[in-house]
Amino acid sequence: MPFLQRRRLLVGAAGLLVSGRAVRARASAGLLDAIRAAGRIRIGTSGNAPPYTGVDFRNTLTGYDIAWGELVAHGLGVAPDWVKIDFRGLMAALQAGQVDALMSGIRITPQRAAMFGFSRPYSYEATVAVAPAANSTIHDFAGIAGHDVAVVAGSFQEQIVRATPGVASVMALPGASDVFMSLRTGHAEVAVLGATSVAFYRSRGFSDIKVVGEGARPTPQGIVLPHGASDLKAAIDPIIDAKFEDGTYLKLYLQYFHMQPPNLSAP
Repeated sequence: MPFLQRRRLLVGAAGLLVSGRAVRARASAGLLDAIRAAGRIRIGTSGNAPPYTGVDFRNTLTGYDIAWGELVAHGLGVAPDWVKIDFRGLMAALQAGQVDALMSGIRITPQRAAMFGFSRPYSYEATVAVAPAANSTIHDFAGIAGHDVAVVAGSFQEQIVRATPGVASVMALPGASDVFMSLRTGHAEVAVLGATSVAFYRSRGFSDIKVVGEGARPTPQGIVLPHGASDLKAAIDPIIDAKFEDGTYLKLYLQYFHMQPPNLSAP
């Protein structure tokens, strides 16, 4: 599809340099109208959390979220401008009007929903604890207590770990690749990640880790929108619904995660 080739990546501070006038224009007018007038939607992503968002050998963004962002932009009739931002800075960038939306494997939680808008979910994922394959002491999620646990900084998994009684220390790292490396080098004793990240890691031939327990049932992920951007949400939700109905959701899930989507009706 030709529109998939119109990917633009704005990296670092240069991608965040937007004029105050442009920010005010998007805030005062309907956001959807401003996006369509500009002919592009600015989407913030971390770029370091495969299989959701990463970069290939050409430094081009790729992943499940990137594919969905392209589809959504195409459905809106605009081009996507991808802005690469550290995960911990994504929410602040959206609040400042530096981007129009966020797509970076972000869970929909009550705390976030109180501050931001969310699209219809386009993914669901379980939270799991993983340990080195040789580990024989951790047998369930509660077993992470008393251990040094690695997580992605600012992630839903970090919230889960910090709420788990008895965890010795929490190593909040920039991305999933850093979390896996901390396990392989012994800097962390256990890690807590999304199940799809673990499946992706294994699909690359790594068999040195094992899942030891599930910490949360599958939770929804959505496109994060500015608070009150009801016009943009109303335009995006039908696009997502259509891609669920025509099989695109299943196809992308299998392509990027190498696993079936979770059974949401399971106890």
